[in-house]
Amino acid sequence: MVSPESTVENGHPLDAPHRTSNKRQLGSTPFLTVFLPSVLSLALVFLISGVLVTKSSILPQVADNAPTGTAFSTSNAWSYLSNITQHPHPMNSRNNIDVRNFIIATLQGFQRTAAGNGLTLDLDTQDNVNFTATRDTMKGIHFYFEGLMESTNVLARLQGKNPNAGALLLSAHFDSVDASFGASDDGIGCAVFMEILRTLVSSKEPPEASVIFNFNNGEENGLLGAITFTQHPWWKDVKAFLNVDAVGTSGRAMATRATHHQILNAYIKNAPYPHANAISLDLWRSSLRLGETDHSIYAPFGRVAGIDFAVYEHHGFYHTSDDSIDHVEPEMLHQQGHNLLALLKVAATPSFLQSLTPNDALTRADLPFAHDIPGFPSVSMSLRSYVAMAGTVFFLSVIGCIGLCVAGGAKRSKRVGVMCGELVVISIFYFLLAAIAVVIIAKVNPAVAVGKVWHVYSAFMLLVLAVVIGSAGLWRWAGMRWVKGFGKARVDELQTLIEGHLAVLGWQTVMCGFAFGIALKDWGALYFFVWMALFRLIGVVLTAVYARFGRGRLLRKEQQYPADADARLSAPSILDAIVLFIIPIVTNLAPLLVILDITSILFRTAMPHSQHPTSPIPILLVYFIVAFFAFLPIIGAFPTLNLNIPFRRWVVLALSLASLALFIVSCTIFPYNHDTSNPATITTLHLDDSIYVGGQNVKKATEGIKGYNHVECMSGKECKIFENAGVHNVTAWIPTLEAGSGISNTSATANATLPAPATSTGANDTTPPSPSAAPVQKRSSSHISARDITL
Repeated sequence: MVSPESTVENGHPLDAPHRTSNKRQLGSTPFLTVFLPSVLSLALVFLISGVLVTKSSILPQVADNAPTGTAFSTSNAWSYLSNITQHPHPMNSRNNIDVRNFIIATLQGFQRTAAGNGLTLDLDTQDNVNFTATRDTMKGIHFYFEGLMESTNVLARLQGKNPNAGALLLSAHFDSVDASFGASDDGIGCAVFMEILRTLVSSKEPPEASVIFNFNNGEENGLLGAITFTQHPWWKDVKAFLNVDAVGTSGRAMATRATHHQILNAYIKNAPYPHANAISLDLWRSSLRLGETDHSIYAPFGRVAGIDFAVYEHHGFYHTSDDSIDHVEPEMLHQQGHNLLALLKVAATPSFLQSLTPNDALTRADLPFAHDIPGFPSVSMSLRSYVAMAGTVFFLSVIGCIGLCVAGGAKRSKRVGVMCGELVVISIFYFLLAAIAVVIIAKVNPAVAVGKVWHVYSAFMLLVLAVVIGSAGLWRWAGMRWVKGFGKARVDELQTLIEGHLAVLGWQTVMCGFAFGIALKDWGALYFFVWMALFRLIGVVLTAVYARFGRGRLLRKEQQYPADADARLSAPSILDAIVLFIIPIVTNLAPLLVILDITSILFRTAMPHSQHPTSPIPILLVYFIVAFFAFLPIIGAFPTLNLNIPFRRWVVLALSLASLALFIVSCTIFPYNHDTSNPATITTLHLDDSIYVGGQNVKKATEGIKGYNHVECMSGKECKIFENAGVHNVTAWIPTLEAGSGISNTSATANATLPAPATSTGANDTTPPSPSAAPVQKRSSSHISARDITL
């Protein structure tokens, strides 16, 4: 409420009592019309975003478990997975042969069902394709041996209505790595494709185009199954492929990479539970990817359009004994099965297959761009469309930021410049200090990298707070000296809010420029900066329009009729409250949803993975990036914080130093000792460097150690023995792989707890095995301890 005695400056009233104060106090803003609505709206934005992001990351509930009919049955897929994952089954092992025979027997049952429904299902289980793996023929792909490889793939082809229209390939590998039961990598893919094939042959109507299933072998040995299939006669008919693999062991499957916008868009628009992210698409399309899948054979060498799907959560269990059915949820099969079946119905049509551009002729208009907005439909467009959008937003943000600063005069420009500089300084300081912290931690206490995910994340959040509070305080103190009256009270809170929005818009415009720049290089990974700049521009324009044409009109009436000032100004006070409540929602909700979605994905993949001892720096960098995304919502809240929170440089300095001290303490002591290390990093059995070290039998040296399940040789002859009493003993399966190796089996199965064997489907049995044949065994948590030995 402004009294009739108030003065007016630049068309805006200034309350006389506040003008006598040199610094803004918390009580200098009206509580009901300014402080409360602005803070409540910000809290509401965070609440809504958190709920939507959490809800979107939850797997869909299994609604249909019917074992028959043309609908996808999760119970059937689960029974297939139970049979596949009884034991680790690497290529050339007895267990691998058993898994292959189980798949063949099941497909033979499907073949009889297809014949009964008038469909044609061709099987090829004895193809004679040979391939010699050498450094030249593998073309830079990592593989384990040179020599002749005979195909042991299991192939099935369901003839479509138009056999000359080409075929859609569905590919998954049934081999596992030596130490893994291969549940997610890639038992889920095989089980889901087997159930999809069952649904197709159960229908009396063939697909529009032919569908080929490649249950391939040898993927873990260098993508050998995919390579041999490209030499098979059926390969020439393939026009597109869907490949399923894994880089984790739980959670939703993501479309990790795709060759064409058309096929990714078909997935986004038709799948009931789509999940994609532009960062993943960019990384896997570039040389920065950390692994290879069969996509690496089909797309570049076969020049076929396709899309990769993979689960990615609990990355620490990937390629370990913990990749077992114990850590698989039926909902994972439900999500992937329904998504892939919906995509297949669209992709297995002549019109779709013939519309795809050959891989060697792709342009920016064909490259994919997609990402999720939790609670809303996913965004999917071509990379060319995204480049146009990023460029437009960048241009409008530059014009809007400059135009509104000039319209507000020199004082506004200086004040906005100070606050924008504050955000730039915060960003630079964080990147510098975080990089230094990563290097120091890697040297002083590398065990931080294998700490509990929440502990490490919390530690880096303390670093974020230290940098944000400290650098912002120093810059604000300097700004007060540079711009006269910068820290003094201003009763016109809308103008203060506009200045805060303009400062954030200036920073986000710079970031949007970076996003536009790398988009011109075919990278869409910084798309979140484009959304941030777009909605910030909308927010600041709405606020400015209201301040000029809504509130300003009423203020001009107050100048004409000063006697009625109190009555007339009650209306703009209420409108101020409404504007201060709505603008943060409009400005922050969509960008915050995108940011939290990325943060959730990174956080769920942050569990370290240790196939071989490596530097902790890459793992720590992941945490550094995740913490940076947590910093972005603070930037979004800057105008509200600037409006309502007073500046006290000594309080700011104390909070910054306290946060920094807590970060240092948390990185040097509990919980980053070996007693609380992530158990996933110590369950991998390295057959190449852990069984024998320097000619000595490490396994024999560890016999008799209670609960022994792993030896990790860090360097030379220095090994580490990890004890985990009561947890599934990975060494229990060694006798099935190392027959004739001379290693004693004594105590190898002492603490073993393997799943009960399931009944395989016979050649004359079309009923899938019962899910109860291989019950899921949940493991109890146990204390992890470590002690060093020297051999």
